[in-house]
Amino acid sequence: MAKRVQVSFKENERDLKLYDYVMTENDKSCFVKKAIECFLKCKSLGNEFRHNYKDKIDI
Repeated sequence: MAKRVQVSFKENERDLKLYDYVMTENDKSCFVKKAIECFLKCKSLGNEFRHNYKDKIDI
């Protein structure tokens, strides 16, 4: 049975919540790693991310 995993990041007024359903611990580890990479990418985009980011983030 799949379990929901959520990773949340908050910096100043920006809040980013990512979640997925995973089957194994290996999937969970991979998701958390990709979520951190996603957050760093979003952080590098600054305000542009909050207002104009339209690309799909593949995790």
